[in-house]
Amino acid sequence: MGTVRTNPRPASWPTGRTIVETAIRVASAEAGIAIRAENVSLAHVMHDVSGSGRIAFFLTVSGWQGEYASPDARWFPVGNLPTNMLDRSRVALRNYAEGMRFSTYPAFGPAGPALLLASGWQDAFSA
Repeated sequence: MGTVRTNPRPASWPTGRTIVETAIRVASAEAGIAIRAENVSLAHVMHDVSGSGRIAFFLTVSGWQGEYASPDARWFPVGNLPTNMLDRSRVALRNYAEGMRFSTYPAFGPAGPALLLASGWQDAFSA
């Protein structure tokens, strides 16, 4: 993973649609691009245990059709993410880049990522 697109608005999906169908809809509506379901993969899952209890799904897309045209989003190298992005998104991207497929925010327990690796979560999600 060399670059990522950051967007300040989280996506949500209505009842009856899969996360992949929602990614396709959001890509078309917000970025003006067409993606195909077979090009979408699950990259990372993060459980926010800081109070909201949200579970965030981070997806990768192996390609798209059309000209990317979202004025609110920009591309950044993973090692040089902007300072104004959500910290939990930054942590999820860093964890993904390090090969982790699941994490919590903030990292649970004093061992943090080491606890995740020891528990087998990485292996379960990277298979």
